[in-house]
Amino acid sequence: MPMVGAFIVADLVAAMVSFGSGFFIVNTYDLDIINFKSFITYWPYLPAFLVIIYIFRLYPGLNLAHAEELRRFALTSFLTHNGIILSRIIISKEVSLDPYSIAFMLSWLCSIIYFPLFRSIVRRIFQNRSWWGIHIVIFGAGQTGKLMADRLIKKPFLGYRPVLFLDDDPATGTEYAGIPIIHGLDLGPRVAAECKIDTAIVAMPGISRKSLGTIVADYVQSFRYYTLIPDYIGVTNLWMSIKDFDGVLGLYTVQSLLLPINRNLKRVIDLVLSVVGGILLLPFLSIIAVLIKIDSPGPVFTGTIGWEKTGSPLWPGNSGPWSSTPKKCFGGYSTLTRRESSNGKRIKNCMTIPGLPGWESFCARPAWTRFRRYGMC
Repeated sequence: MPMVGAFIVADLVAAMVSFGSGFFIVNTYDLDIINFKSFITYWPYLPAFLVIIYIFRLYPGLNLAHAEELRRFALTSFLTHNGIILSRIIISKEVSLDPYSIAFMLSWLCSIIYFPLFRSIVRRIFQNRSWWGIHIVIFGAGQTGKLMADRLIKKPFLGYRPVLFLDDDPATGTEYAGIPIIHGLDLGPRVAAECKIDTAIVAMPGISRKSLGTIVADYVQSFRYYTLIPDYIGVTNLWMSIKDFDGVLGLYTVQSLLLPINRNLKRVIDLVLSVVGGILLLPFLSIIAVLIKIDSPGPVFTGTIGWEKTGSPLWPGNSGPWSSTPKKCFGGYSTLTRRESSNGKRIKNCMTIPGLPGWESFCARPAWTRFRRYGMC
């Protein structure tokens, strides 16, 4: 199939880009310990990627959930990269963690992103081609079946092309959105055999359990792949999986952040990123602090305070809740403005603030420094 060929090309490009990324990172650390361009010489390992990806049924892999697809790509890439490292150890007859082994470890981490990314790019590029997608038959031309058809038609990058409806109800009509509707669910096995269609969707959530079992057993079993659409439309979760409770279908999900180990790990990651980010931003923040100091007298860092009408500061914890006394703050700003004006200080950059009692204008040099110096409530 052309679609599978497009995915193969995307996987080969993703593997080579992963090699190059791993080598580039190590080469960035030290230009002398590794030759960046040498990653091209490892192209003979590419067929191993294709074989393992095929074994894990990722060609085309459209039937897999996103989380399952990502898990399989991570596992296949892990096995292949470890095979490359092991083969290098066997050839060199020396067990050591050399720069090339580190480069392939980093390549594996990059490949977890690159494989889904390049496949997504291929889907976007070829989604409107006539050869793109897997032909499917939809059992049920009712509301749910037509809803499924609409979504698959509007989103061709999903890789499914509905070509036929099968339904026993004549009231459903003979065509919908250019897709023919044939009345007769018993035609399912004949369609699968003669039209070489191996994928079906059963979109009949309103029928009884007994009738659904009969339809699946007699008419749908002829298709190699089939999906049952339950009455859960609108319930979405990327990490949701299927669980069988002795014949009862359940949608299973895990709230990972409720686990203590995950919360602690998230806290550690937050602290590490905060420290590293703070160190990286420190030069930039220092430049800003110097510019503020040059532009405006007083401390660079100030606390958030309010002002009484008398001009005295109203700190948090003083008489009553300071945040609930906006009139005192407004009066304080107005008093300070008039006081500085009466002393003959130069006033410029006046900013009018309408709708506030006792405010005519608020002057500063520039205006925003007054907010920084005196605080806001």
